[in-house]
Amino acid sequence: LLVLQIILQAVVPCTVMAEEAVPKKEILYNIKMFPEDVVLNSPLNEYYYWLEIRPGINVKKALIDLWYSCSATIIKEVSSMTVSVNGRPVASRNIAKEGDFPSEFAVEVPGSLLRVGVNEIKVTTTQRSIEKTCQDVDNKANWVVLHKNSIFHLEGSNKPASLSDYPYPFLDFLSLSPVNAVVCLPSAPK
Repeated sequence: LLVLQIILQAVVPCTVMAEEAVPKKEILYNIKMFPEDVVLNSPLNEYYYWLEIRPGINVKKALIDLWYSCSATIIKEVSSMTVSVNGRPVASRNIAKEGDFPSEFAVEVPGSLLRVGVNEIKVTTTQRSIEKTCQDVDNKANWVVLHKNSIFHLEGSNKPASLSDYPYPFLDFLSLSPVNAVVCLPSAPK
């Protein structure tokens, strides 16, 4: 208790400028979506990714950089991928093998679709590699891989900090350096 009292006596409050004088800091997060490659091998697949946006972040826009590969047997005309955010479809495309390298599906996400708290990002695939109905269920050549280098890019600005938002922005778990706090101590403690 004595040590805590000495520490508290040594701390001097920091000077804080008026809210309108402090510019909002522009932020950009590049968040890895998958810890490892995800294999989808059913005719209908859903894969979920959850992203928590802490209070204090004013989201302007987001981009999902989704990298995928698929079997050469996938039939483009009847195979597709859809990305949804919080239950709302954002983008869809047909899928098929395009060369020897993974394909990119760049999806722009309006900032208005993202909210403070947990956000659900869903990737849905419909993939067919055989013309006949119901034949793809046991077809091992019917696959799509979502690659681990897929990134969720998030742009925005910091709102003025409030203690009610604690631990954000003092701890920013989306950042590569999550600790964002400065403790001010006097140069000559009393």
